[in-house]
Amino acid sequence: MAELAALLTRLPDRFLDQFRDASFTANFRTKNAQLFSDTTWVDLDDLRAWLRQRGDLDHLLDPTISERIFLPFVTSICRSESRHRSAY
Repeated sequence: MAELAALLTRLPDRFLDQFRDASFTANFRTKNAQLFSDTTWVDLDDLRAWLRQRGDLDHLLDPTISERIFLPFVTSICRSESRHRSAY
């Protein structure tokens, strides 16, 4: 459970949405929307296999890689937003 929680903290929301959409039909998702209100539906082994198939597993499991990829992007956004706000 802790391993799944750790992976989910590094996983962009869009990845989880894409995993859900690839794992369940639209009809099932519609009829069982309450099932997806949290992450209890996520199977760690299935999620890993899906991420491995996409080529995304390694950088999500290695926090140093994740930080190198995502931190500069977030920092850039924050700087741009700060410059925008100070202009007014």
